[in-house]
Amino acid sequence: MTILFVNGVSNTRQSAQETANRLSKSVSSQVELFYNPITFTGNFGNEVKELAQRIEELMDSFWGVCIIAHSHGAKLTLNALREIRNRNIDLTKKNITIFTFGGAVDIGNEYGKKVGNVRNDGDFVQLVGKLVFDWESSRSKNVSFHPAGAHEFDSAYKKYASEEIKEFKRNEDCCHCMVGCICLVASVVYFFFTSYSIGNV
Repeated sequence: MTILFVNGVSNTRQSAQETANRLSKSVSSQVELFYNPITFTGNFGNEVKELAQRIEELMDSFWGVCIIAHSHGAKLTLNALREIRNRNIDLTKKNITIFTFGGAVDIGNEYGKKVGNVRNDGDFVQLVGKLVFDWESSRSKNVSFHPAGAHEFDSAYKKYASEEIKEFKRNEDCCHCMVGCICLVASVVYFFFTSYSIGNV
């Protein structure tokens, strides 16, 4: 499983990487940063295509990808997913899990196997972002609210992101354990079948 963190607006690469590192420590798993370099006055360059390419590299793998997008990072993530989906790819059948935290847009259920949008009730930065970008949001959205007021990822959302990742990891571990058991049983059956066949030659 690859955990991909997409940062919000006006973060330096160093600060975004530090946030990803703290999240990684919190969940005891490597978190890969996809750096969103956009400032408040900037527009996307090649970031949408590059993120779409990275998601495509991971979504068909056995382990899949879990995307954690904060603030404006949700807009970048949605644009990348739309680019993939516009090629008639059904993302609900791909191994993609997405969570946005204080997202400038909401990502709909049609963009992954599991999708969640998390907001704090008093997150005024997120509310302003919604006023600007909500027309781009998906309509089939899964939104949950928490009674807190901040927008900054570490202080306001890292706790919830960690909980979602840990739950995702538990579910993945169960699936992989089941696959492992099935493979073990198949190997034992094959061993006894071949041994019996050889013994009767």
